[in-house]
Amino acid sequence: MTENLSMDQAFLRKLTDIVLRNIQNERFGVNNLAREAGMSRTTLHRKIKSLKNQDASQFMREIRLRRAMELLHQNAGTTSDIAFMVGFASPNYFNKCFHEFFGYPPGKVKRVAPQAGIERNQNPVKETNESKRPGRRVFIPALLGILVIAIISGLGYAIISNGRFSRKQEKPDNLEKSVAVLPFKNLTDTLSNQYFIDGLMEDVLANLSKIHDLKVISRISTEKFRKTSKSASEIARKLKVNYIVEGSGQKYGNTFRLRIRLIDGRKDSQIWADTYEQEVQQTKDIFRIQNQIAQAIASELEAKITAGEQQIIEKTSTTSLASFDLYMKANEFRSKFKITHDPKDYRKAVNFYEAAIEIDSSFAKAYTGLASAYYERYSWEKYFKEGYMDTCLVLINKALKFDNQLDEAFYLKGLYHFANGNMNDALEAFDKALALNPNYYDAYERKGFILVWIIHDYVEGLDSHHKALGLIRGEERSVLLQELGMEYVNIGFLEKAKNSFSEAFELDKNEKAYLCGLAWIEFSQEHLEESWKLFKKVHELDSTYSLIDQIIYCIPPGHEEEAYKQAKRIIRHKKEVGWSFINNSHRIGYALWKAGKFSEAGFYFNQQINYCGESIRLNREYAQRNYAVYDLAATYAFLGNKAKAYHYLEEFDRHKSCQMIVIIVARHDPLFASLRNEERFKKIMQNMEIKYQEEHDRVKKWLEANNML
Repeated sequence: MTENLSMDQAFLRKLTDIVLRNIQNERFGVNNLAREAGMSRTTLHRKIKSLKNQDASQFMREIRLRRAMELLHQNAGTTSDIAFMVGFASPNYFNKCFHEFFGYPPGKVKRVAPQAGIERNQNPVKETNESKRPGRRVFIPALLGILVIAIISGLGYAIISNGRFSRKQEKPDNLEKSVAVLPFKNLTDTLSNQYFIDGLMEDVLANLSKIHDLKVISRISTEKFRKTSKSASEIARKLKVNYIVEGSGQKYGNTFRLRIRLIDGRKDSQIWADTYEQEVQQTKDIFRIQNQIAQAIASELEAKITAGEQQIIEKTSTTSLASFDLYMKANEFRSKFKITHDPKDYRKAVNFYEAAIEIDSSFAKAYTGLASAYYERYSWEKYFKEGYMDTCLVLINKALKFDNQLDEAFYLKGLYHFANGNMNDALEAFDKALALNPNYYDAYERKGFILVWIIHDYVEGLDSHHKALGLIRGEERSVLLQELGMEYVNIGFLEKAKNSFSEAFELDKNEKAYLCGLAWIEFSQEHLEESWKLFKKVHELDSTYSLIDQIIYCIPPGHEEEAYKQAKRIIRHKKEVGWSFINNSHRIGYALWKAGKFSEAGFYFNQQINYCGESIRLNREYAQRNYAVYDLAATYAFLGNKAKAYHYLEEFDRHKSCQMIVIIVARHDPLFASLRNEERFKKIMQNMEIKYQEEHDRVKKWLEANNML
């Protein structure tokens, strides 16, 4: 036991000596200490933790602060001078750390604070002539200095070992390890390096997202804090996370410097910080720093990293610096295009991606970047084209050939299968993306959409959407809340639907969307007049807000004139924007028919039949959601073709579940007036209601089991 203790003391003294040798170097951090001690950062952290109940950063900070105390007693300079002498880049931060550790600010040390661990001599020796000799005056302070250091070091090890001055962060087992990575600040004089700093931030975020033991908020939620004066605690409260990662960077020539801080958002206190400076000669110089940052943060939060996660995080995506630089520039322009929709930004992104691939044809992320750009640009324009998005699939498969653990490639593959109506393949691809990246918001959102709106598995779908909800914050969250609200309407949980609509309104103050949500709640209860009044309020707030779906579906008898006006407005808008078709054209046709415009109405009924037929033939989402067969049945019923109407109604009835809104629409749909009293139609309606009730009961059990009711 004694031998082990002495070995531990020798180890700690060795580390202390290393820190003291480099104490004036503010850039000397945990990574440097581990390297000089001849061990990995993880091993260093675990060893210090076991011996002193501290992490490596706290251990180093204590040595710096105790050395600062010595220098203050020696009157070695001003407080600011001493801060720099012990490796603090900021005197203010030094003052804060000193005060937290010793209990008083450094300015009070000389006046009132005794040196830590040393009692003042209450009975000073009477001065003699011998004590006045010059040699004696030099020798005594030197000896005292040695004794002070020895006593401080000895007491320091003892005191810190028993935890008296430990800065160990309180991390209860049930405290969620939720993290938000804020946009890194570009401290370079020129904005031309912004893409590089953003690229570093995105990769740190991506690496953290791969760790299943962490909950990492999506970038879209943190982007709004790019330019903010809010404190870390304020941001943490808004994002509902416990920890904030802040960063700032500079790039000059081939060298970059990055400073990262991990902050406890509850206390607005720094847990860990480190500075990294690297001359970039190879891409691995960049990736190594990004990986070290992610692993250091995970270590500070005591998050477990599996061997598989470690392997993914440490992967080098390209060995070409030129290719990587072009890829980051391409990402910048693709991000701009998503906001501006400017074809010039799209073209620049594509050109940079293609140039990156030309230099390194095995760069998987460049292929997925190019596939993403193409999907974002053409997904709607080529909706009814043969071979829809096949170019994307070719690029995705190339990416997976070079990296079969690329989460974004599987996500894009899921989008491709979703767009082409292969829902089981889409779900499989999204699950693969989530296995590699458990914090992939978009994958959870798309998976939930398919499960709820197409497969009608509400339990799994709602679960996926609630997981997505946990990864997004801010106004963007309101879109998902609106969708979740409609899902609860459709499965009959109206109070939960109202809560979702209300939370969305609190975030975005979008009164139109909120009133529409309330209107659908009224409609689902068959309060048609109340629902209509709410939709009318929406139109009064914004006359450009399209109500064609709501007006035709929800219109009570006696409001046909308003429906006709809305139909004409939609037709005008179609011509202005150049739409080649309008979904729900049969509803426009009905409004025109009721106004006596029979020839014009016939054109829109035929357009709806063609639209539905193409959707079914190409297996598009509209058909997959079972809406195409319903709308064909309604159109043929109104046109008097009962055989085709029942054919498509029975196709609709083969779906395993049915939504509340569809049942109410069918119950009141004026297009089914000729069938409504027939037993065959009533039987189909009864089947729809039975399937709805079965799914409602299943969801109720799930909500109760998860304490969500």
